[in-house]
This record gives sequence, C-alpha cells and structure tokens, in this order.
Amino acid sequence: AWSSNDRLRHALQINALFFIGVALALVLQWGLSATRWGLALRLVGDHAETARALGYRLTGTRIAATAAGGFLAAIGGAYLSLYYPGSWNEGLSSG
Repeated sequence: AWSSNDRLRHALQINALFFIGVALALVLQWGLSATRWGLALRLVGDHAETARALGYRLTGTRIAATAAGGFLAAIGGAYLSLYYPGSWNEGLSSG
C-alpha cells in the first residue's frame, strides 16, 4: 500500500459498482436527451396529450419506466444491505 494512513486507504477502496453506477448515469443522461426512446419517455411524462396524439402508448411506457426505476432502486438496496456493512442491521437505510 502506498499510504500508511488507515483512513485514507479505507476511503480509497472503491467498489466496481461505483464505476458501473457512474457509467450508467452518464449513459442514461445521454439516452434521455439524445435518443428517440428517451425523448418519447420524456414526452409521455411531461406532455401526455401530445404523446397520445403522436401515437405513443402512455400506460405501457409509464409502466416500463416505473419498472426500470424500481429495478435500479432494487440494485441499490441490495448493495446497501448485502455488501456495504457486510451484514444486515436493523434501520440500515435510516428509515
């Protein structure tokens, strides 16, 4: 180890999921602003009548977006409860 300071060494131990999360955030930001499906998703969320007039399925799109968000939240919760402390603790996420 290049540092004898225990706090610094512990702080620099970064999990690979952190880098995956940063990459996913960048890809989603690009996808929501520069692709057809991202623009359609934003349209369904912001201007439902316009999306309906253009032929987008509102209910299906909203359910798919909610399911994708729930999936990402589940991955975060699984990481928090299984990896981060190393064991399950009551009140782990502070409520």
